[in-house]
Amino acid sequence: MTLNRWQAEIDLKNPEFIRASVNFMEPRNFIDLLGKENFIRKWGDFRKEDRLFEDKKAILDGAWSLYVVGDIGFRVVPEIALYPKKKLATLRLLVASNGDLNIYQIAKQLGRSYHRVHDDVVSFMAGGLD
Repeated sequence: MTLNRWQAEIDLKNPEFIRASVNFMEPRNFIDLLGKENFIRKWGDFRKEDRLFEDKKAILDGAWSLYVVGDIGFRVVPEIALYPKKKLATLRLLVASNGDLNIYQIAKQLGRSYHRVHDDVVSFMAGGLD
C-alpha cells in the first residue's frame, strides 16, 4: 500500500483501517506517518475505536499525553490539544510541578498575569482536570 492511500484511508476515518494500523504498526511508525500534529489532533477520536489492542492504545495514549501535556500519565482529553498556547503552558507547568506551585508562582514563571493563570486553573477544574 502506498503512503498516499494509507493517508487517504486514515483521513476517511475508516474504522477497520484505523484499527489495523493501531494494532499492527509500531506506535512510533504510526505517529511518524501521521505526523505529530495530526496525531495530537486525531488520536482522541481514533482511540474510541473498539477492538484496539490495549497495549498499543496505552503506548499511544502515553505518547499523546507526553506531546500535549509533558507527562505520559496524563489521561487523554482531546479538547486539551485545542487550548491556546499560553493556557497549555499553564497546564504543562502545573502538571510538571505536581501541584507544588501556587498560581502566583506559575504566573511569575510563565510571565503571565495572576488573573489569567487563575482563570486557566478554574477552567481546568471546571473541565474535570483537577
